[in-house]
Amino acid sequence: MLQIAICDDNELHRSHAAAMIESGLNRSDLVLRTFAGGSELLRLITEGSWTPDIAILDVELKEESGIALAGRLNELVPGCRIIFLTGHAGYASEAYMTRHVWLVLKERADEFLLPALRKALSVEEPEPAPEVLQVRSEGKVLLLPVDSVLYVDRFGRKTRINCQEGRYVTAQPPAKLLSSLLSARFVRCHQGYWVNLSHIAALDHNEFILDDGTRLPISRTWRDAARARFFDRVRL
Repeated sequence: MLQIAICDDNELHRSHAAAMIESGLNRSDLVLRTFAGGSELLRLITEGSWTPDIAILDVELKEESGIALAGRLNELVPGCRIIFLTGHAGYASEAYMTRHVWLVLKERADEFLLPALRKALSVEEPEPAPEVLQVRSEGKVLLLPVDSVLYVDRFGRKTRINCQEGRYVTAQPPAKLLSSLLSARFVRCHQGYWVNLSHIAALDHNEFILDDGTRLPISRTWRDAARARFFDRVRL
């Protein structure tokens, strides 16, 4: 199945691009979805409902620039190949701030959109998208790469997500924040601490030492399970 997203706030341009793609590729496995802005596309991706293989983005969007949207897609879906479709050649330099396949001018879309798609289909697919924590903090929804999270701790009715680049606070309890899928990446070592297994550098008696030097206590209640997870990871 080939899933393609078209993101353009001009309905006529969206329809024209969709018609060119459907007739030009002529594939029975094509799933084509159009969006007037990036928010709906990002929502589907973060919820895990739909992920595009190729995204065709207008550079000038009402919600945010297509270049900013491409940057988000680069982070969330590294395997998604991006084609910019714009009416302004002046954005060519800015586009190179992101990973993309081609920048096509709308006035020459009939000539270059299909070649750009064929090139996108020939590009080797990168590694799968990194896992992310979806965190609600201070009225915003943050997408934090799991690899950047050192540990999570609970204090009162708040949860702190301690990352390599900083700390974020949310009301979400760790049990909900760390879903069943992500729980494989974390181990509970104390009543109020969940640590990212990939950042544990050493086990020192009743403490985990993280790769940034942080020491986290291992309580008696969670000791056996935490030590077992640590040694399982070492054996891997």
